[in-house]
Amino acid sequence: MSFICADGKTGELVDILPSRTLNKLTVYFNRTPLEERKKVKFLVTDMNAAFNEFRVREMKVLIRQKKKSEANKLKSNWKFLLKNQQNISISEFKTWRSFPSPKYPLLTESMMIDRLLSFFANLKEAYDIFQLLTYHFRHKDGQSFFNLLKNLPNNLDKLFKDK
Repeated sequence: MSFICADGKTGELVDILPSRTLNKLTVYFNRTPLEERKKVKFLVTDMNAAFNEFRVREMKVLIRQKKKSEANKLKSNWKFLLKNQQNISISEFKTWRSFPSPKYPLLTESMMIDRLLSFFANLKEAYDIFQLLTYHFRHKDGQSFFNLLKNLPNNLDKLFKDK
């Protein structure tokens, strides 16, 4: 996916980069003089895309481990992992195509997500951080948002941290 660089005040397009990976952006912005970089006040990123990339990488690990059923569950239910945690149902029980009965009883949306996250401990940890970051962002709590970013847990997956 590309990276669109625009002036935050005017909306004027500055540049479109072919990649939004951190290493490509670092190379691009390091070509800009330090005085100009110091003038940057905001950098906006798509946290959904970052978490989703991480989920896809974890799915590939499951496939290599011959756990295709779990990988397919993560693939078909990806939208639920990106959903605002405050809008996830904890009381409505229903059946899920990925978790068919009779093996699985009726599940709430929250229970289904917990099952998805149980496939990998680092996916669960990344999900919790992702949800907390988006919570602070939605509530315009910049101090908590940036404090969390600066103090990410040491055991949080490095590739997820770098996104």
